Amino acid sequence: MNTKQVAFIICTNNMQYYSECVRYIQDLYVPPGYDIDIICIQDADSMAQGYNAGMKASGAFYKVYIHQDTFILNKNFLCGILDIFNKDESIGMIGVLGARELPRDADCYLKWDTGRLVAYSGEKAYDLDVYQDREEAYIEVKAIDGLIMITQTDIPWREDILDGWDFYDISQSLEMNRKGYKVVIPYQKDPWCYHDCGVSEIGKYHFYRHKMIEEYSQYFTADEKTESENSGVQQQRREEIGRIRSGMIRLIAAGAYDELTKIVKSVRDSLPEDTYIREIANLMEIYFREKKSDNNFSEWWLLRDWEQIYEYYSWIRFVVLRLGYQREDERIAEVEMLVKEGRISREAVRYIAVTTVGSIENINL
Repeated sequence: MNTKQVAFIICTNNMQYYSECVRYIQDLYVPPGYDIDIICIQDADSMAQGYNAGMKASGAFYKVYIHQDTFILNKNFLCGILDIFNKDESIGMIGVLGARELPRDADCYLKWDTGRLVAYSGEKAYDLDVYQDREEAYIEVKAIDGLIMITQTDIPWREDILDGWDFYDISQSLEMNRKGYKVVIPYQKDPWCYHDCGVSEIGKYHFYRHKMIEEYSQYFTADEKTESENSGVQQQRREEIGRIRSGMIRLIAAGAYDELTKIVKSVRDSLPEDTYIREIANLMEIYFREKKSDNNFSEWWLLRDWEQIYEYYSWIRFVVLRLGYQREDERIAEVEMLVKEGRISREAVRYIAVTTVGSIENINL
């Protein structure tokens, strides 16, 4: 076991996001004598299975299990986690967002009450500063969010009970507790991470919630009636959102942006919990502003394939995010040239900055 190495383990199904995550890792200050390794896990059967594969493939003493859509903002991140681990050998895992108490019904989704994070909802970015104590270097919690999970001890991930993409973070936190290790969240004067998470898919969430209740009965108790009453409503809502999304994408394929803009404006204050719908709404806001200003339209209006539009829009958004957080990036010059040539409007860049970063303070294009 290499006690001077930190391994970043990333399960990915999107190389655009993976590459962006790696950019922020490569920005980190590495303390003298230490080195980092990046392990990419593709085609994992589940998050727990992928993380077990990464854990077994690495000889690093410290491991950072990180989502592909988590971008580390704190350049001194490595110094921060090493300092905490060195303070107390009984600390097994560190996160940036967590819960001091867990609900008895195991419905842990959005129950985080401790830590800090910038989260992008698909609509705009939020600085979540839920609870911190500036007098304490860290706060002990029951569980942490899986966006980033840093360990100094190897405990197998429970792929035997969690063969999907839910609850692996809660489970690993409780496994740490079972082995006598603490799970903590550091005080963050400024957010350590940016989570470009959009809206989470929770299709099999309740299925795995029951598995958690069965395995961790000392923490949770079941509520069968409530779930059975709600499951049908939830499924209907998911189907309705799917139809709305498909309809919007068909209008994009037809180039019917004026019609789509009208639809978006009519539901702007009550957008469904769907990342693609919210991103389409952002694009239509850009379309409306560009048309109103009589500037040349951005290049994505020449496209008709939603996947291509979304990838191009995401690329610009990622570069704007780098600008907003004042990071060096060779792509900034490319975006500057696109703006200069009128292929992307300044209105588009500024709107993306407001939704993605929260301001246009550092956006000088």
